[in-house]
Amino acid sequence: MWLMMWACTQSIKDSGSQAGDADAIPETLYSVSVQIYDAFTGQALPEIEVLGNLSDESTSTDETGYAATEVNGRYHIEMSSDGYPTHHYMGQTEIDFELIALLANESTSTQVYTMLGITQNPTNGVLVVALDEEDLSPAVGASASIDANMSQAFVLGNTGPSYGTTVNSSMSSVVTFPDLPPGEVTITAINASGENCFSFPSGDGSPQAVSIFGGAVTVAVYTCQ
Repeated sequence: MWLMMWACTQSIKDSGSQAGDADAIPETLYSVSVQIYDAFTGQALPEIEVLGNLSDESTSTDETGYAATEVNGRYHIEMSSDGYPTHHYMGQTEIDFELIALLANESTSTQVYTMLGITQNPTNGVLVVALDEEDLSPAVGASASIDANMSQAFVLGNTGPSYGTTVNSSMSSVVTFPDLPPGEVTITAINASGENCFSFPSGDGSPQAVSIFGGAVTVAVYTCQ
């Protein structure tokens, strides 16, 4: 699973209820084990701040790139570091799970944009959709679409980046939608046979709404069976 990441500064801590609301129903809490690596060297990344949307405070990855956090069923996990861009993972779960994240630095992302002639407005955001097989290998032939501008969407193949929304190489599972204005977009992901992919780890296959943050990246991971 190959994920390209961009910068953001938005905090995601959200209690989910108003203080003093005696009728508020407690949200189900799920534990997430996060493992973070460099996208190009494969090295584990220590000292990455990780914050899940039901955690009271962030925690740092250890020397092996590992950290643990807590989320609800519609999870939102923020990862940030001075050395790497911050990004938001969003998805659906009904279980405790392990999440692998690969971070790329901003200079490499800029190089890819330059190759494609894309200008990323710093006030806009980026959506990265990873379409994986169950063994985390790229789901070749799977595709992603959104209810927003897709004209600059691109994938990464054996010969480099190219415009498109279908995974065409065993090198990368990622479909990237750059330069999206802040707000909400809905993702539809299908496999090579036209069947729905599932939001990792336990979505129901229905279209998924995610938030786009100005100057940030949103990451959504799917399993395509």
